[in-house]
Amino acid sequence: MSVRQILDWGFFVKKHSSEIDWKWLQMLLDEYHMFDFFAYLNAVCVEDLGFSEDIFPEFVVDGEKKERILNDTLSPEFSEKLPKKKGFFARVAFKYRRWKANAWKQDICFSDNRLRSFIVSTWAHIIKPASI
Repeated sequence: MSVRQILDWGFFVKKHSSEIDWKWLQMLLDEYHMFDFFAYLNAVCVEDLGFSEDIFPEFVVDGEKKERILNDTLSPEFSEKLPKKKGFFARVAFKYRRWKANAWKQDICFSDNRLRSFIVSTWAHIIKPASI
């Protein structure tokens, strides 16, 4: 996620807040386990980008986690680049390190068990090796 995307969200809400059915949106976000991400995105808009709290629905977030999200947006914690032409195992190792390093983000957005998620995505790569 980039600062531009967060700003886009903030300006969209600023312009259309009164038109948004917040109860419906929150219900949908809960269904897809994205409500926490939504709340952190709103918190960054209000606390760090200067948008008015009045245009957003109520939200409660963990301040430390919000700061981590903001800091990772500005300067990603995992900034290693995918190795070019280093071979299959180097790419697999890189993708595993990235997956592990970003576990905290996945916990915000997904309710799936991480081991199950790992197995499913590994199987998907086995079926389509070009995606590795």
